[in-house]
Amino acid sequence: RRGGSRARGARAVEQQQNVERLLAQELAIVARAETQLGRLDAADASLRRALALARSAKSGEAEAMTLHALGRVALARNDPQHAVRRFEEGLALTARLDRPSLQIFLEDGLGRALTALGRTADALAALGRSVDLVDRLRGELDDADFRSGFVEDKQTVYHQAVFAALRMGNVAEAFGFAERAR
Repeated sequence: RRGGSRARGARAVEQQQNVERLLAQELAIVARAETQLGRLDAADASLRRALALARSAKSGEAEAMTLHALGRVALARNDPQHAVRRFEEGLALTARLDRPSLQIFLEDGLGRALTALGRTADALAALGRSVDLVDRLRGELDDADFRSGFVEDKQTVYHQAVFAALRMGNVAEAFGFAERAR
């Protein structure tokens, strides 16, 4: 009897965590729309709720995605210092999770926030790490069509790296990033 009761309890906890994870993801989608509509307070509130749910669900991936979204909202609010904290928190989490696909966007966001703070060299380093991750993951794909499609939505990562290198006066590095984007 005890074993059956424990199993039911474990299933109930698992179901609860799954529902919380799904709700966190849905709230993040709502927050994205709110951000695009300029409703930054509403987006922030949705994302804070999503973050609490992701943590309760013990979903590191949902938590990292929410931290990225919170960083983007902070940038939209012209609060790059807060954005840096959110992106760095997400990067620490994704490093433990070994999720390079999430790290790409967190490094890119960090680079944008550091640029806004005038920390161009640090921004270029973050953007370079983002480009390196894109290149590494692209190189792991076997099919040329998959490689091309994979990079399609990540072109802004390369563009940000090019712009950061140019701001630093490093034309050769900017050209290198542009070549890697092809």
